[in-house]
Amino acid sequence: MRSLKNEEKAILLINTGSPNSINTGDVASYLRQFLMDKRVIDIPWVFRSLLVRVIIVPFRAKKSAAFYKKIWTNSGSPLKSETQKLASLVEKKTKFQTAMAMRYGNPSISQTVKELYSQGIRQVFAVPMFPHYAMSTYESVVEEFKSVCQKFSNLSVDIKEPYFENAQYLNAIIANAKPFVTKKFDHILFTYHSLPNRHLVKTDPTKNHCLQKENCCHIESEAFVYCYKAQTYRTTLKLAEKLKLKEGQYSISYQSAMRGEWIGPSTESVLTQIPKKGVKSLVVIAPGFVTDNLETLEELQIRGKDYFLNAGGKKYTFVPCLNSTTPWVNAISQWAGEVL
Repeated sequence: MRSLKNEEKAILLINTGSPNSINTGDVASYLRQFLMDKRVIDIPWVFRSLLVRVIIVPFRAKKSAAFYKKIWTNSGSPLKSETQKLASLVEKKTKFQTAMAMRYGNPSISQTVKELYSQGIRQVFAVPMFPHYAMSTYESVVEEFKSVCQKFSNLSVDIKEPYFENAQYLNAIIANAKPFVTKKFDHILFTYHSLPNRHLVKTDPTKNHCLQKENCCHIESEAFVYCYKAQTYRTTLKLAEKLKLKEGQYSISYQSAMRGEWIGPSTESVLTQIPKKGVKSLVVIAPGFVTDNLETLEELQIRGKDYFLNAGGKKYTFVPCLNSTTPWVNAISQWAGEVL
C-alpha cells in the first residue's frame, strides 16, 4: 500500500452497545442481537434461537428496560455518550479522525467503517473497549471488525491487543482511583464481569491447561494469551502492587453470573458476606469496564451498594470507570501514535 496521509488514517473505538431507548421494544431488539451472538451464547443456532427468542427476551426485556431507566441520562445511554466523548477527546489530542462503533445496536461496526471509507480513510486503528481477552467480548468485536473490513479494498487495519497489563492502561486506572483511596478504607474489591467456565476451556489453545490443572491461573502457560480469568488476576495483582496493598486488603470477584458454572466468587455474594468479616468501609473498582454502563451504574453503584449496606456495611465507594478521563485519553492517543 502507498504511503498514507494523516487525513487517510482513523482511530475506531469499539464498545459493546446499548438499546436505542429505554422502550421495552428497543431493549428487546438489543437483547436479541446481543444474545444471538454465537460467542455470547455458544450453543447450536436452533437451540440458541429458541432460548433467546422464546425464553430469555420475553421475560427479561421489561426488567432490563427498568434497569436502563435508572441510569439513562438526557444524553441517552451513558456508555454511548461517554464513548463518543472519549472519541472526540482522542481526536483532538491525536489530530486523527476518531469514531466510535458498537458491536450491538447503533452505530454498528459495519455502518461506521463504511462511513470512514467513504470519507477517504484507508487505515484504521481499532481499539476494543475490553482490556481482557474473552470470546464473548474482545474476540466477538475483533472478528466482526475483520469481517466488515474485508469488504473494502485497500483498507489497512490494526487492532489493539488485550491490554490487561499495559502500563498506560494500569496507570490510568490508578490515577482515576487515587482520589477514592486516599481516605481510610477497610478493603478494596476488584470486580470483573463473570463468564461461563466453558468459555475458558474453549479459548485454551493447549486444551489441557485452563481448569485442567490446580491453580491453573497462577502457572505460566501459552493459554494465558486467551485466558480471561488469568488476565483478570494479573490486572488485579498489578493494580494491588501499584496501590501498595497488602494481602488481605483486597480481593477479586465476578459479577453478572447466570445459571450454570461461571467464574466466581460472585460479586453479590462477596458484598453480602464481607461486612460479617469486619469490612465496614469498602472501595469497589471494576477494571474490566473502561466505560460506565448498565453493569457498573445499576448493578454495582446502585444494587451493589444496597447489598453491602443491608448486610451491615457502613461506607460503600464505587470508583467510576475510566470513561473520558485525561489519563485514558492519553493512553489511547499514545497507542494510536505508535501505529498510525
